[in-house]
Amino acid sequence: MLTVKKENVIYKIDESEKGKYLKNGYVVIDSKGKIVEGLNKKESKEFESEISTLKEKQASLEAEIKKLTEENNSLKDEKTKLEAKVQEVTDANNALVNEKKDLEKQVKNSTKENKDKENKDKE
Repeated sequence: MLTVKKENVIYKIDESEKGKYLKNGYVVIDSKGKIVEGLNKKESKEFESEISTLKEKQASLEAEIKKLTEENNSLKDEKTKLEAKVQEVTDANNALVNEKKDLEKQVKNSTKENKDKENKDKE
């Protein structure tokens, strides 16, 4: 029995069917998954080189994902702190607005009292 592979499909076949599978683009692999027949050595080395390149790129992308995830978490923390600061400033502003309204009422009342006093003094 032989093991043949094409992309992600693996079959166990009889030795007599090997030619048919090789013509259809399958390769014969050993028990460790290494290609033993079906591609010439140049093609095999090119594929191995491409696999190596892709694994390096994958590692690089995974590192970039980790870095960006950490940065994202840091930015989320900063956003939370800034939102708390905005709330603090908003609360302080509201307190000042209320204090201003109270002072305006006091001024208005004081002005009215002064006018009333002036009117009484004139009488």
